[in-house]
Amino acid sequence: MRIRREDIAWRPVATYPVAAAVVGSLAAIAIGFAMIPFRETLGSVNVALVMAALIVLSAEFGGRTAGVLVGVVGSLVFNVLHTMPYYALVIDRPDEAVAAILLIALGLLIGSWHRKTEP
Repeated sequence: MRIRREDIAWRPVATYPVAAAVVGSLAAIAIGFAMIPFRETLGSVNVALVMAALIVLSAEFGGRTAGVLVGVVGSLVFNVLHTMPYYALVIDRPDEAVAAILLIALGLLIGSWHRKTEP
């Protein structure tokens, strides 16, 4: 049996912007704290990748608003908890500063891209 494209029920991408923003932000904070014992083993790059995956997931369900908000929260969690000096809004290494900025840009980009693909 062949399914036609017209028969598929498409949902709007940004169905739950507030819920996605709140859940994504809380998840970023919880995951950031959960990875503290493993930060020497994981390294900052892997922590940034986990935050990036969370940002993409939030932007999928919440669009641009959720993507940017979770991007900012994820970037702050990454900065404060997983870059030297720890527990400060200061980044010593340029590559970690770029990663923090790219997390915010990722949320804006993915959220905007998904908004344009609404049916």
